[in-house]
Amino acid sequence: MGVLGDRGFGLVENCLIIKEEYRQRVEAKVSEIVETHQTIAAIRNGQAVTDLQWVALDRTLRQELGGGERAVVGVEYSQGV
Repeated sequence: MGVLGDRGFGLVENCLIIKEEYRQRVEAKVSEIVETHQTIAAIRNGQAVTDLQWVALDRTLRQELGGGERAVVGVEYSQGV
């Protein structure tokens, strides 16, 4: 038995569960954005997308996925992107 004993396997299981829950939360949030965002709807409908619409989509992605209070992912985009 290793230093962690039986607990070592539990830690691995917990990490895998957390990873899966995280993946599901991110996928759900991305699906929600794809289904509801006006800019993506315009793209889906073959409409021209304005600069303001691109900025709105960028803002939504940063807020929802990029690390703000409500963010799912918790990792901020780099400022250079």
